Amino acid sequence: MSSFTDPRSFTVSYLQNSFGLSQNSAINVSERFLIEGPEKADSVLKLMRTHGLNQSHIEKIIGTRPTLLLADLGDKLRPNMELLVSLGFSGASLRKNAEQRPSSA
Repeated sequence: MSSFTDPRSFTVSYLQNSFGLSQNSAINVSERFLIEGPEKADSVLKLMRTHGLNQSHIEKIIGTRPTLLLADLGDKLRPNMELLVSLGFSGASLRKNAEQRPSSA
């Protein structure tokens, strides 16, 4: 069965390959949500990078809030990130903010 036809397998593989999560950690995360394909998650990662987050920041954010990989880019994540960057938040401060705020999901 290919990873695209098995969302749990794809999610585990994606989290391991993109963020270096152990297999057990990736399996635990995959019990909370599933990534059905790379398009949306890759778009979220690209947005984070374009707003000054480095790989270490992204790994910490996704480790804390993996469901951000499923965020609505157009209506929620992009406008919020652009507002924070326009207010002078750096990649490090965006990471700290994302890690400390309660999840709305």
